[in-house]
Amino acid sequence: MKIQILAVDDTQVILDLLVHILTSQGYEVDMAGNGMEGLKMACEKQYDLIISDMDMPVMRGIEFYKELLKKMPWMKHRILFVTANADRETELCIREHGLKHLPKPFRASELLEAIHELIKSHNTSFGAGVKD
Repeated sequence: MKIQILAVDDTQVILDLLVHILTSQGYEVDMAGNGMEGLKMACEKQYDLIISDMDMPVMRGIEFYKELLKKMPWMKHRILFVTANADRETELCIREHGLKHLPKPFRASELLEAIHELIKSHNTSFGAGVKD
């Protein structure tokens, strides 16, 4: 079974780039344009991994993360954040929760390496629809 990834970002160019990179590696990818849409999609379909921007309208990445964990606590270590403008609150959240993150812009190789690290740390349940 293919690994299911949800990409959440308010910039269509970034979403298109993520889809291109990830589908070329055999991942199945869905897109959401903001945190609220991403949360709705994550509740409707079980994803193995979520890649999310931190700075978005409607629902910022921090709020998205907190709401997601209320509904699906097993996703805690299955989220990769990407951000170009990490404010103080974002940096504190990343450190406090030990979140995996990449600064924008990032290279495709950096993205894939971060994803492989997350998959490796939860290898037994990725693609199997099993909760940790």
